[in-house]
Amino acid sequence: MLENQDIHGAILSIMESMRQQGTSSARLKNFENSYNVFERYLSGNNIAKIDENICLEYVYAKTGQLIERFECVTSKCQG
Repeated sequence: MLENQDIHGAILSIMESMRQQGTSSARLKNFENSYNVFERYLSGNNIAKIDENICLEYVYAKTGQLIERFECVTSKCQG
C-alpha cells in the first residue's frame, strides 16, 4: 500500500528499481511517459502527496474503472 509519498521521489525510486532489474530502455521510456502524465494530473489537481485513494481516483478518471483497492503491487504476486 502506498503511504503518502512524494510522487516525484516515488517515481525516481521505481524507475531506478526497474533499471536495476534490467528493464529495457524502450519499456522504461513508456513507463516514464505514463508517470509524467500522472504527475501532471496531480499537479493540475493540486495534489502534493499520494496514497492509495488518490491512485484509485486517478485510475477511475483515466479509465472509468472503479477499483476498491490495490492488492498486489508486483508481478510476483500469487492469488
